[in-house]
Amino acid sequence: MMAGRKTLFIMTAEPTHEPAQHALIGQSVGKYKISRLIGTGGMGVVFEANHETLNQRVAIKVMHRKLMTDQAAVQRFMNEARTTSLVHHVGLVKVHDFGQLSDGSAYMMMEYLEGESLRDRLKREERLPLLDSLRITRQIAVALAAAHDKGVIHRDLKPENVLMVEDAETPSGERAKVLDFGIAKVLEPEGGEVLKTTTGAILGTPTYMSPEQCRGIGQTSDRSDVYSLGCMLYQMLGGRPPFLGTGAGDLIAMHIMEAPKPLRELAPEIPTEVEALVHLMLEKKPEARPSMRQVLSNLEQLGQHVTASGTGTIVVIAPPEAKSSPEKSAQGVSSSPSPARRSPIVWAGAALGLCGVLASAGYLLRGGQDRPKPPPVAVVVQSPPQEVIPKKIKLSVQTQPSGAQVLDGSGLALLGTTPFLVERVVGSGRLEVMLKLPGHIDQKVVFDGTIDDSRQIMLAAAPVVLPPGPAPLPSVPSAKPPLATDVKKPGVLKWKNRLRPPGPANNPSNEDLHVPVVR
Repeated sequence: MMAGRKTLFIMTAEPTHEPAQHALIGQSVGKYKISRLIGTGGMGVVFEANHETLNQRVAIKVMHRKLMTDQAAVQRFMNEARTTSLVHHVGLVKVHDFGQLSDGSAYMMMEYLEGESLRDRLKREERLPLLDSLRITRQIAVALAAAHDKGVIHRDLKPENVLMVEDAETPSGERAKVLDFGIAKVLEPEGGEVLKTTTGAILGTPTYMSPEQCRGIGQTSDRSDVYSLGCMLYQMLGGRPPFLGTGAGDLIAMHIMEAPKPLRELAPEIPTEVEALVHLMLEKKPEARPSMRQVLSNLEQLGQHVTASGTGTIVVIAPPEAKSSPEKSAQGVSSSPSPARRSPIVWAGAALGLCGVLASAGYLLRGGQDRPKPPPVAVVVQSPPQEVIPKKIKLSVQTQPSGAQVLDGSGLALLGTTPFLVERVVGSGRLEVMLKLPGHIDQKVVFDGTIDDSRQIMLAAAPVVLPPGPAPLPSVPSAKPPLATDVKKPGVLKWKNRLRPPGPANNPSNEDLHVPVVR
């Protein structure tokens, strides 16, 4: 749960403590009536508005009038509203509507959020516990992964743009909300930019900007958000950002040229796996960093590892002032435990229960007679080393028609037939298989290997090739066809041509060539 004073933040607006009577207070935007001024920011002012009939309040961000003549600023403001509305996720601020007021001012209507910014929390606590840092980073990562899936890149991720709000649906009771997509970039599936900022402009906050953003080369990608999130996780665990400088120029040069100090020098207690992930997110080359989905998968695995629990070994330790006999020492009871053997985790309930059992047993053995009470003992739970269980994912392929052979990428090893299911350890890399079915075209399927994946494949029928026909027989002279049967009258006479064997009597003038046949 959130501790300390709660402040109200909507996007990056700073709360105002002045009883300002803004000209828009009392006016309506649709069915929402503006009731009060919440705060001001670099782009505009934020108001609270309430629905006329429903018990619902929203935040309305209105662009500063002085910026309305700057077309680039107006485009950036409308870009923020448009890109934020593209993605629907519980970890992103919701945009209900945007447009222009009656006086021409640009506005956007968002959900009303109340909480504490991550920047203020870091100012108050400086360093966050390991589990809190991983939890907050995971909530930010899952929201940004949803944005990246839609082709939306934030490009200005920093603690000011993360609001910690109450949420009873989460185990911790709070949720990180990502705000302010003012300089976000939207990409087409083919990689072309739909919305652009000025070419060569450096946009973002230098403390958390990626090297490619610092160069201003306009080649930002989803890996830029990964770098910024790595800077934030570094600060949550180490108490300071990766780089500190006296000005923006120093910070930009450090992001481009210098390697950050190893995180464990600032926080020696963190696991090496966590340090490795942070420095992987802070790689200088974008292609060397993991995707946000891969970061999310690693965070989930790390969270399971550091929160793993198992059955501990119960050791009974006598107080330091009690001297134990050699017999007791042989039974594993230490009279003066060393500091290394003492654990900060003492289960008082278990100690009381064990003391009660020992007292009852002693009373029965004494026959109910009162004896001197033994010195108090402490029950310490020493947890054994936890076995790291690697996280697995499921990959499956179904084909229509089914029964296709599933071969490895080389096409040599048979892995099975469809429907096909395999489990793999996260981080094993890509899986490439070849589908073969007689009468159908072979098809290749590639799995990324980072999350559960199921494929439905329609195999295309192979074209039918007719076999070659038999060779034609050699042509020979055909015999003279017989004369057609001449029927004079039906059922009376029918002349039949009769061929005679060759001989002297066989000539055309012989009258015996045609013999009448009576039927």
